Formats: sequence, structure tokens, C-alpha cells
Amino acid sequence: MIRVGLIGFGLAGRVFHAPLIASVEGLELAAVLERSSNNAAERYPGITTYRSPDKMLADTSLGLFVVATPNGTHFEIARQVLETGKSVVVDKPTAITSAEVAELIEELRRDGATLMDDLKTRAKSRTDLKGFITKAAAKLESLAPTTEAAPESDAPLKVGDSVEVGDIRGELIALEASRAVISRGGLRIEVAPDRLRRSSASATENRPAQAKAATVTYSVEGAEGTELNLIGMRTTDALRKLEEFLDTAFLTNRAEVRIVHGIGSGALRKAVAEYLGTSPYCASFRGAEPHHGGAGATIVQMNL
Repeated sequence: MIRVGLIGFGLAGRVFHAPLIASVEGLELAAVLERSSNNAAERYPGITTYRSPDKMLADTSLGLFVVATPNGTHFEIARQVLETGKSVVVDKPTAITSAEVAELIEELRRDGATLMDDLKTRAKSRTDLKGFITKAAAKLESLAPTTEAAPESDAPLKVGDSVEVGDIRGELIALEASRAVISRGGLRIEVAPDRLRRSSASATENRPAQAKAATVTYSVEGAEGTELNLIGMRTTDALRKLEEFLDTAFLTNRAEVRIVHGIGSGALRKAVAEYLGTSPYCASFRGAEPHHGGAGATIVQMNL
């Protein structure tokens, strides 16, 4: 039985990872990292709740760690787990930049070099080497990119270029000092110029036709791009919709958005607050003013 430590109990940890770990034969959800609440312990009685990664990583009974924290923290936490010699599964993306992924891979290489020195002095056995190779191969497979990214051109972007913002690819139709406009499937998306990157030719050529026809579901014009109504939705569906909405709001430079969740039993409002507390898109959030929905709505300041 492998005792698993789940680092993070936001949307990804609570909805996806924890139920999966708890249901798989051979795995035991033994510990969860939560900064302040005890939601995991309430759902899974008997687990250990930790408040910091350092204390959790010091638990020698844990053999596998699953990282389900905000994207910007994945690299540092994964690096800390690797330093303990334990196995780690990282929710996508593994890191924010390719340089961070390369550093994780280099750390594995350094560990391998140290082990080889120990083998030469007989401080370690061939069994230790075999164990390291097995673990390193699994880690490298999950960390290393499958293909190399094409080098970006040094030429400045211009109207008509194929560009990308996150997972959205489109044609650059307007470019000014403080704003750029992308056309994508009949939708116009306004973003800050420094968020644009040139689309690689190989990615454009190899992308299947079905993916090219993908559309963005949220309008970015007027109030529709700044308000999301979740009233009447189940919590799981509402949180998925909230995640998509914040993603679009971030890409379209919305500084402030309003989430309408209603009052009801308070369960949906609580779930929204818990999710916003772990979202990298959210700089802060507060209850709406009385004339903007009061306790039935939440105002979110985006982390632009």
C-alpha cells in the first residue's frame, strides 16, 4: 500500500485528485496539505492535515506526493519533493516556463552523478542504482517536453501575424502601444501586447483541423465579459464554469469581474470563496455592495 500525500485541496485536489486516490486499490490518501481549513479531514476522516509543505515532506511514511496547488507554485514544490527522493505527480502544468522544467531535469542528472560517485567508492550498491534509474525514468517522462519548441523570431509582431495567448491562437488584426486585438473564429479578443507570442510554424501546420475550429465560449464585449451567473448550478458544474470564466477574463484583461452565486444555503457561495482563495487568477475578492448583489455576489480583483 502506497501512502499518498496530497498537496493542495482546492478545486483540483478536492474534485479530481482526492477521490481518485481514495478509490484506487494500492493507494491510501494518508495526508493533505491545507493552509488553514480542515475540509479534507471532514471528507476523509483519519487523514493527517498539514499546514506547510516542509512538515508534510518530513513525514517518512508517505511514499508518493501529488501536487495540486496553483500553477505558479508547481515548480518549487516539485523540486522540494524531488530533493527528498520521493516520487511526485504534478498537476499540469509541471512548471510555468521551460527553463524551470529543465532545472528539474538537471536536478535528476545531478542526483545520478552523485550516486555514480558513491558506486565507485562502494558507498552505494547496484540495487541503489537500479532503484534510482527506475524512479528517474518515471520522473523524466512526466517532466520532459515531448517535442522541442521552435525558436521564436526576433522580428517584431505586426498586423496579420499568427499569434498565441495561452491556448488561444488567432490573427493579429490591430497592434498599438497598450493594446492588441486578436481575431479568432469570429471573436475579437483584446489583450496587452506583452502577452502575445508568435505562433510557431510547426504548431500551425501540425494542428488538426478539428482543433482549428475550436471556439471561445465567452463574449468579451460589454458586461458579458465581466459577470458570471452561477445561480441554479450544481457546485461541480459551477466551479468548472468559474474556472473557464476566470481564464477568459484574464486573457482579455478584465481587471474586475462579478460572480453571481445567490444566497440560498450558502454552499455555492462557500465553494466559490474556497476556489478563489486558491486561484492564481485572483488577486483578492470581496462581497458585492448592496446595489450590486450584496451577499448574493462576489467581486473579484484579477491578478493581471
